[in-house]
Amino acid sequence: MWPSTKRLGILPFFELPPLLANTLSHSNKEYHEWKLSNIARRMIPRLRSESYVTYFHDLLYFEEIEQLFRLQEIIIRDLRLLDDAKPFHYNIIISETEDRDLPQVGMVGDYILLDDIYYDNTHEGRIHARVERFNPVTRFNEAIFDVRLPEEFNMQYGSIYVLRFKLNRIPLRRMHHALDERCHLSRLLFPTNSDVPDLPRIHVKRMQLLSNLYNKAIYRDSKQLQAVLEVLQRPRGNVPFIIFGPPGTGKTTTVIECILQLLLHNPSAHILVCTPSNSAADLLTHLLAPHLDKASLFRFSAFSRAPFDIAEMHFDAVMEHSRQNEHEFFSIPPTDELAKFRVVVSTCSNAGALRGAGIARGHFGWIFVDEATQASEPEAMVPIRCMADEKTDVVLAGDPKQLRPVVMSAIASSSGLQISYLERLMEIRDLYALEGSGGDSSGLSQINVVQLQQNRRSHAKIIAFSNSIFYEDKLRAHAKPSLAKSLLGSVQLPNKNFPVTFFGIIAKEDKKELSKSYSNTEEAHMVERYCLELIRDHERPITPKEIGVISPYKAQVRHIKAVLRKAGLEAITVGSVEQFQGQERRAIILSTTRSNVNKKKGAYGFLDDPHRLNVALTRAQAMLVVIGNPVVLGQDPHWKKFLNYVHSYRASKGTQYNWNPNKHVPLRLYDERRREQPRPSGEEFLD
Repeated sequence: MWPSTKRLGILPFFELPPLLANTLSHSNKEYHEWKLSNIARRMIPRLRSESYVTYFHDLLYFEEIEQLFRLQEIIIRDLRLLDDAKPFHYNIIISETEDRDLPQVGMVGDYILLDDIYYDNTHEGRIHARVERFNPVTRFNEAIFDVRLPEEFNMQYGSIYVLRFKLNRIPLRRMHHALDERCHLSRLLFPTNSDVPDLPRIHVKRMQLLSNLYNKAIYRDSKQLQAVLEVLQRPRGNVPFIIFGPPGTGKTTTVIECILQLLLHNPSAHILVCTPSNSAADLLTHLLAPHLDKASLFRFSAFSRAPFDIAEMHFDAVMEHSRQNEHEFFSIPPTDELAKFRVVVSTCSNAGALRGAGIARGHFGWIFVDEATQASEPEAMVPIRCMADEKTDVVLAGDPKQLRPVVMSAIASSSGLQISYLERLMEIRDLYALEGSGGDSSGLSQINVVQLQQNRRSHAKIIAFSNSIFYEDKLRAHAKPSLAKSLLGSVQLPNKNFPVTFFGIIAKEDKKELSKSYSNTEEAHMVERYCLELIRDHERPITPKEIGVISPYKAQVRHIKAVLRKAGLEAITVGSVEQFQGQERRAIILSTTRSNVNKKKGAYGFLDDPHRLNVALTRAQAMLVVIGNPVVLGQDPHWKKFLNYVHSYRASKGTQYNWNPNKHVPLRLYDERRREQPRPSGEEFLD
């Protein structure tokens, strides 16, 4: 049974405008896109302070249309139901095949439509549990759904059903609702120098702070320490503060220290901490839990969330600081008890329920949004526009050079929905200019952004490419030499003193008829060979858990998992770029997968996206292996520049390049033109 919670208001529906809703009747994709493009040209305004609300409402409507259109294509046929022990509950098992991926929709709490072919009727049900497992008989993954159907539903044994999914509109409705909140805080949305309070800075004794650091390592990192001091000393009711955290620089560690120091220096402080994803919110809970008791820290999870969704390493901390009802659903305590927690951790979307639970605007003196560049601006606005008042301070942490928000609609993406709130603020150069970046920060009365610079993850040569291309050579390699140099000399490396290698291979890419993703069998077996050689190198011992394999395509991830499982290497983590953001491994092997030459701009998805390239190349600590077709990769200037970098150290093997690797590759003009291109997040990336 779902928890019943007293709410102070009803979340409005925000139905699609009829002009857009009518486009769903056109099943032809090309015509559908043409129709939407014509509507968008007339409908979407430019982003200005006076058009802010309308602008983002419109972008969300276009995003919803795209999600609905894609959802119409997901139809699971020839299903049989299995009885469940609970009344009115049934089990549905869906298996992936060579032609079909597991559906990425159908999460706990979502609604489904079940068509009974024999009786020609349809029943609506709700998913109460979803479990994914590997079936050793079929050798494919399968998803098991526990679905509650209406009492009048009467299952006929042997009947065959068709399953369709309904869009969960709650996140969209919360974003729309946040946009409609009466929030006249221009200092947060369109800040200027005049919004900086003309007040004395809050006095914090530096030596006292140093002696009270929860993480003593911050003492040795001047930028982390600067960020913590700035959060503590800023006058209240300020413009947003940004912690710009490139790969491996301790962004989340800095966020945790800021939160704990605010609590220490402000005994009555209440802080709301949000992230776009449950996994990131769980990590923050895990890191805060050793310092805060159950009465101080609350992990606010959606009622529909299943506990088995929590990673094993975070499970104890999350459950310790959560509430569940008698049916083991996550719940929320009464308003007076909820208001006593000093820190509440939530996803951005779920934070919208706090107002409905009775928490007043302004209750939280600080709102932190970690991984802020992965949240669309309307998503980040859910906690900010719903909970902030004139004294609330906002701290954003993220890296605009890494992953952007996932946006399905090309129209919404190219119109600005894929630009995060943090990234948009950083374009305000007179407030958010980085030191030495060419912007003028000399006239500012305070610092509004701090870029962390000590990379404590990777060997200097592993981060050198991203450092040059994305971070203006500001990062400094501070990884422990015993770790960073631990795989030098490996047989895998053509240059024994250079921890990066590229293996060129021209192999056949494969795309099944019913799949939108790609696989590459030869690359999968090349990944297997590298993994086996690494593990068999007894001079440089490495365990399977210290190896990570990345591919941007779901089909290739599935294929590599099957190959490694057959070789007894199932302990090696294989995943998408998205799954690896924030993670690290001693050795990373990247299978780029695509091999067919296509000169159309944007044809390769991942390979055309420098944000994903940056993430993929910066997960490795001691060794990075890239496998791919150099002819295909060389069509993108960023990839060509990376391959030239590897070649300059004589570290490439296999198929050689079809260009002069010593010739300079210009990026500036390419980057300017690229901003004009629609950039939806293709389904092949969504794991």
